[in-house]
Amino acid sequence: MDINGYIVKAWSNATSGEVAICEKDGKQYFLKRYNVAMKPHDGCSPKLKAIKEKDFNRFVDRRKLINKTIAAIGDPSVVAVVDTFVHDNMFVEVNEFLTGIMDVSQVSRLPVAVKIEAMKSAFRAMALLHAATLIHSDIKPANLPFVREGSVVSARIIDFDNSYMLSEKGTVKAIGGDNYFVAPEAQTAGPAGSPGRDKLGLNSDVFSLALTLYEYFTGKKLDTGVPGVTEPWQVIVAGKTLKVGSEIPEPLRSILEKMLAPEACDRISAREAYDIMCGASSLPSASASSTAAAPSAPKAAPAAPSASASAAKGSGKLVDPDDGLPFDMPWREDGIEFVPEGFSLRGFVTAVRKMDSASRERYYKVETVRGFSRHLKKEQLIALGCARPAASAAATPVKTESPATTVAKPVSKPDDKGATPIVATPATHCEVCEPWEGDPIEFDVAALTGLGFVRVERNNAERRDYKLIYGKNYSVKSSKKCVEEGYAKEVVLAPPHGSAVKDCGENVLWEGDKGTIDPEVVKRLSIIRIIRCEVDGKKRYRIEAEKTSDYYNPEAVLDYGSLKMLGIIKD
Repeated sequence: MDINGYIVKAWSNATSGEVAICEKDGKQYFLKRYNVAMKPHDGCSPKLKAIKEKDFNRFVDRRKLINKTIAAIGDPSVVAVVDTFVHDNMFVEVNEFLTGIMDVSQVSRLPVAVKIEAMKSAFRAMALLHAATLIHSDIKPANLPFVREGSVVSARIIDFDNSYMLSEKGTVKAIGGDNYFVAPEAQTAGPAGSPGRDKLGLNSDVFSLALTLYEYFTGKKLDTGVPGVTEPWQVIVAGKTLKVGSEIPEPLRSILEKMLAPEACDRISAREAYDIMCGASSLPSASASSTAAAPSAPKAAPAAPSASASAAKGSGKLVDPDDGLPFDMPWREDGIEFVPEGFSLRGFVTAVRKMDSASRERYYKVETVRGFSRHLKKEQLIALGCARPAASAAATPVKTESPATTVAKPVSKPDDKGATPIVATPATHCEVCEPWEGDPIEFDVAALTGLGFVRVERNNAERRDYKLIYGKNYSVKSSKKCVEEGYAKEVVLAPPHGSAVKDCGENVLWEGDKGTIDPEVVKRLSIIRIIRCEVDGKKRYRIEAEKTSDYYNPEAVLDYGSLKMLGIIKD
């Protein structure tokens, strides 16, 4: 789909509209189109059209004011909109697509020196935003991503849907944000014109920033200290204060506590926090901060990093403090190695270690180029052809202690409105139906099984869609969606013909294809036989396997490289 020169494959639902990753001139971008205020269609009655047009123009004017303010900051840490236009009667904003984003668990496992430098960059970004008297109003990990560029990790501020100018605090219609991270004065501010709006200010963001940075640094949310109370703002409304423990080193610990002060006027500003972290000043008293005055813009370059930070950056890679392994390698205890070709075939572009903080089970977060993310166990990665048992897996015991991380427990329900979330290890092999006649797809049984689905059925003859069933729940997808999300593959090859069949345990490779069939792998994968065949004049192989095998797919045709990638051929 071509939208104003941007090539969009698919839209996903978001809070205030739809989002998509797209391409233009070989570069990736992030699109968002808003449906909260839409330009009226020509068929509207004159009266309704006038009302809707007024609402739409007011919305667009506010978005342009916010975008103009961000653009004037002119710093990559505050991600600006690069293009706007109207499409399908909706206002569309275009941002550059961020790469190298790290999640909370990844950042929390970094060496302390690297995390300190990352925290400095977050203070600096917020100080730049506040120098422009712009309140973000929805600071949380999702909107303050940390980006890895080489061995350097730094913050970016994104998603200004809920933002407003300081001068607008009394008139903006609604104060948005994630309940957990929202400051107490924002929770109790009331509607536009309410007296409670007077307490809002730049330091409302500072409260949210402190909770966000605490989570990034430790890998967990701040303990409120009050049994049964999970949201920090509730503690303050109840007349208590929030404390940060010794798990955060000084001076960052004291800075975060000052940022979490009950009264906004007592909180330290982002600029002051940045200066203290850079050694430019000491921690001020409670009366030194104020929401009334906007801080001046911080210096462009941070203070020189410490020797330990320089050493960490100079190593060329970030490491896990628990076992010394790079964060993008498999868990040592799993005894596997990644297969890059397998990731490419599935459309996965990253693989990151994760651990369930309660059960201590090890997972891997994989992400596709389209932005879908999934949490898989090692068995699932192997079934999907993305990993294999490591040839050098040591038999000696290794330590199992790992950094405490806060990740969701595995669940089984995919999200129709966006990325596929964490899935449970499948208990049974996924059974698939024949596609609707004329649908040029074949279901990827290995992918469906590995992602927790147990059955695929035809759903609606009129819409020609499919029901993907997982446990007691299901998800309905079109054939296009099944292909886009990796559940099916487009059929592009003709059926194999002229096949020469031999027993699978023998060397049945085409002349010129080096190696032999590995009988142990064949047995483990429940393969019955390997069939040589020609497809459009090209030498190919077809695998016949038991229905219980992850590789059961009667129509699948593989080349020599794929057989090697799956480990069926050994040198």
